[in-house]
Amino acid sequence: IKMKRPAAAVRKSEPDRTNRRRPCEFRYGFYRELALAPSDKLKWSTGNPKAPGSAAFKRYAKYRGAATVGECRKRGATARDLSNDITLGFARVVRKSSVAVACMGDSNTAGYGSGSYPQKLQAYLDEHAGDGSYHVSNFGRSSARAAPNPKRIHYASDEQCTHALALKADVYVIMLGTNDASHEDGEPDKVADSISSLIEEIRSSIQGAKPQFALVLPPGVLPGSLANSMRRVVHPALRKLASKLRIPLVDPKLLPSRDYQSDMVHLNAAGVEKVSSAIGAAILNASTSKK
Repeated sequence: IKMKRPAAAVRKSEPDRTNRRRPCEFRYGFYRELALAPSDKLKWSTGNPKAPGSAAFKRYAKYRGAATVGECRKRGATARDLSNDITLGFARVVRKSSVAVACMGDSNTAGYGSGSYPQKLQAYLDEHAGDGSYHVSNFGRSSARAAPNPKRIHYASDEQCTHALALKADVYVIMLGTNDASHEDGEPDKVADSISSLIEEIRSSIQGAKPQFALVLPPGVLPGSLANSMRRVVHPALRKLASKLRIPLVDPKLLPSRDYQSDMVHLNAAGVEKVSSAIGAAILNASTSKK
């Protein structure tokens, strides 16, 4: 005799398909429009969490990184887009008391296999200065170089740099020079002057404010031209630049045997932790001395 299961049992065992949706799509039944002012500052998570190929994905690619709600709307975001993004944690409104930190650099800033140091820097500052005291934004661009090259990615000409300038951050952390020193067509002797020009561009773009800077010695110890260029050209020039401009120089003191991935160019988890801690300490020291 074939017995039928009770209706309740059938409903319990069958998967609930009523709320199935593609990843990161918002269930509009829960939608609520947030009260946002055009001047409200925004901070963004990394990547594009929208469904690839969707209209929302294309809009998000255009407005992500906007410094304020007003700028975000000018780039094409709707009120619904913003409310959804904030509700789902893709963006957040920053308290006025938060110190904005913008991290500028190449793949060792953007993140390469072992996480990104800006993410760890946020955790460091939360722990040592209190949650919400600082907000760190990642403006790293893989393959970027400090010196201009018509066939390569020049960081100061890249959109990530444009977004970093639009943020009008309180602190700018710059770690560039690895790609200039690691490639045959690189010009390591131009790294310091190029970073000096970038710092001047940042200062001139933020009128009425005096942002702080932290200049980080870029990583890279691959034996040969990279290690030699770092030791003989890039690092000494950046030390002189930091002294000349009177800005903090951050030397993470990375160890080849412990802090690098196998390519001896990109940081591993230990290296990421060491860089973030060194930068965090420099930022907090500069803040204390400023007071």
